Amino acid sequence: MRSGVDEIRREIADILGIPEDRVSDDLAAGSIPKWDSLAQLAIVSTLEEKYKLHIPEEQLMRLSSVSAIEEYVTRGELPAETASETNRGAFLPVAKAAPAAGTEDMLLPEVLRLHARQRPGQVALVVNDRSITYEELWDDMLRAAAWLHERGIKAGDVLGLYAEKRREFFVLYFGAQLMGGIVLNMDPGIKQARYEAIMCQVQPKLSVGATAYADVPWEEVKLPHSGGQLDFPALSRDDVAEIMFTTGTTGTPKGVQLTHGNLAAAAAHINAFLQTTGQDVDLVALPVHHSFGMGRVRCMLAVGGAAVMAPGFSNTMNVCEMLQHYGVTGLALVPAAWSYMESSGGAKALAAAARLRYMEIGGATLLPAARDRLLQLFPQTRICVYYGLTEASRSTFVELHSEVAHCDSVGRPCAGVEVRVCDQYGTPLPLGQEGEICIRGPHVMKGYLHTPRGDVFFGNFFRSGDWGYVDTEGYVHLSGRMKDMINVGSEKVSPEEVEAVLNLVPGVAESACVPAPDPKGILGEVVKAILVAAPAVPRPTDEQIQAVVADRLERFKVPRIIEWREKLARTDSGKLQRRLMR
Repeated sequence: MRSGVDEIRREIADILGIPEDRVSDDLAAGSIPKWDSLAQLAIVSTLEEKYKLHIPEEQLMRLSSVSAIEEYVTRGELPAETASETNRGAFLPVAKAAPAAGTEDMLLPEVLRLHARQRPGQVALVVNDRSITYEELWDDMLRAAAWLHERGIKAGDVLGLYAEKRREFFVLYFGAQLMGGIVLNMDPGIKQARYEAIMCQVQPKLSVGATAYADVPWEEVKLPHSGGQLDFPALSRDDVAEIMFTTGTTGTPKGVQLTHGNLAAAAAHINAFLQTTGQDVDLVALPVHHSFGMGRVRCMLAVGGAAVMAPGFSNTMNVCEMLQHYGVTGLALVPAAWSYMESSGGAKALAAAARLRYMEIGGATLLPAARDRLLQLFPQTRICVYYGLTEASRSTFVELHSEVAHCDSVGRPCAGVEVRVCDQYGTPLPLGQEGEICIRGPHVMKGYLHTPRGDVFFGNFFRSGDWGYVDTEGYVHLSGRMKDMINVGSEKVSPEEVEAVLNLVPGVAESACVPAPDPKGILGEVVKAILVAAPAVPRPTDEQIQAVVADRLERFKVPRIIEWREKLARTDSGKLQRRLMR
């Protein structure tokens, strides 16, 4: 029997290009150099061809040791499934070292350095189906910092990154923060008007990405062979680590300044509620230029887990395959993604494929029908719905199964987070009384770029602009939005921005944009345009209007419903009263 084990060990060593004595019995990324899912598939394919075997893909995770493979080759029987294997892919090792005590108080670059020492072979990221261990991630961060240093980036400088799910993005993102730089995280599909508005507020010293606006395309990022001998500054919790632009009520993008302390605090309280551990594997199908998607990456890295990058939710079967192949235990999604999977018939397939411990849902309101369906399809999964903003990531949570009586709320504040409801002067209101929801905590942003703090804070409480109340049990309820933002599948749309384009269309005298229910029931809300015709000019068709907007703005901002009226509702001073036109 041992000769069979030795032969299989030689096969594995040859495929990986490593000495035979480096192949331990345990086939895991933390045990064998160069081991990942592709290596496993190559080995299995070789053995299938050599021994005329057929190994079902869904059973690959059970062949997690040399002796298990030898047993299957010899007896033709798969080893019994173990409890630990039901929750992870074979290439993703169970963490052999628990996070050091106190890591929840450390900044993320410091935590990544610690993980690289304590769990070097643990998989941190999977990007384009290639795994990156914590040791490799740290080494790449050092090399990325050296690359940036060569280009004149130093502590306090802004690095623009057009965020994509590729290795270069992640190592530059974390490498820049390690050296005290500030990452400007931007949408790679940014439109010119938004780009110009952002550049009026902040000018990155260098920008990288696959867009004509970038100084350096991804393909030209060639990291040096080593990280050199750079002296990294001591990072402070108050130092700005990232800038993300959101859209304000005036249509002008607002630069949200997030400090190292903000990012660390948000990851800590999210992980505490979700009960995330270093053994969890999270599938990140959300875009990483959004705070939700990038927040999931930071949360997994903070606890020493693995974040697996997925292209998106449009291909439900691909999502299901990734859930199974990587042994995913956690999934984050917005209600629009769930609605799409329901409408395309993929929800049942997702539930059948997944062995999820938790789901995190946010970015927009989860409708009752969608909530009930989730509860039905995932009876053993913690379904955690949050309320938060880019400015104050995930401030409240509710777990739908255990808190079913409070499913109509957005939950209670996370540990260390305070929520109060205030009147227009900042005076706290009694429980049950509606007002503006205001948030205080270490996760709340430092402030907007070029905006006085007093404009958006009542003391230390951030003014969310959302309207609601807190009940006697401490659960937060949203009644509506003070701001007139339109929430299209978790994408925030400023009505003023769309109206500015609509008013350029020949035949349109004036316009107002309001939210309307998505006729297809997928996005939650869509943009509804209410138009007044210009006199003595032919009225444009819906298609012509939509084409003009699509040429200037992102697709989700294009009005899906167009209605003509004789006049728009306005105040005596001429301000639009959008709420009266819904």
